[in-house]
Amino acid sequence: MIKENYKLPATYHLGSEGCGCAGEPPGHPRYFVRSIYTNSGNNPPYNRPQYYLNGTGFTSLKDVDLLYGTSNFPKLPLDHPRTIGWIKENYKHFNHCYYHPTEKEYNSQMTVIYPVPNYKLKTFVDDPRFSDEWREKEKASIEVYNNDVLKMTKEIAISENHCAVVIIRKHYPEYQPEIDLIENPPKITETWWERMNEKPTPENCPGSGSLRTKHPVNGSWCQVCGWHKVN
Repeated sequence: MIKENYKLPATYHLGSEGCGCAGEPPGHPRYFVRSIYTNSGNNPPYNRPQYYLNGTGFTSLKDVDLLYGTSNFPKLPLDHPRTIGWIKENYKHFNHCYYHPTEKEYNSQMTVIYPVPNYKLKTFVDDPRFSDEWREKEKASIEVYNNDVLKMTKEIAISENHCAVVIIRKHYPEYQPEIDLIENPPKITETWWERMNEKPTPENCPGSGSLRTKHPVNGSWCQVCGWHKVN
């Protein structure tokens, strides 16, 4: 449900900007929408607006999502600086992460890490109580298991399955994987592209959030403009 010209009841108040916005492309309305709170938490009745944006109440974030790509929240081209910033952030965030193409529902097997970390492989642990025959069988079983995991993971870890590529293609189906960013993802990124049209300098960086935590947001670095303290 969407309710225009929505006026909050006297006992309600709004949270800060940004609801479920992680991973969304630049300028997406989720970066600006605010949760509606009653005097006992963010729990308005289910049939009343739960979110607020530009004078309109929404009962679902899916209704908010429909605004993306409209004139108020335009979809930027792939080569726009804000879009490029978002793309780089995805490659940084999803470094070594690939989607399992046959997993349709979310579970622990959906994301595959490549190269395979040691904790994903089995290690032989000797037990003096058992025979040499047991040791040989156990080692052979572990070797088979590890080889199967390595083989399966390598087959999945192609650029088309990279998590960054999958996320970007949800909004830009024409996007082509960037091998350089897969192999060498950026170590430092900025989040100015979420809401701001221009990248700020450290001198004029406003910080983040509706309360505007001032630059640098994290003491030695700033997630908004990307500034890092030089040691």
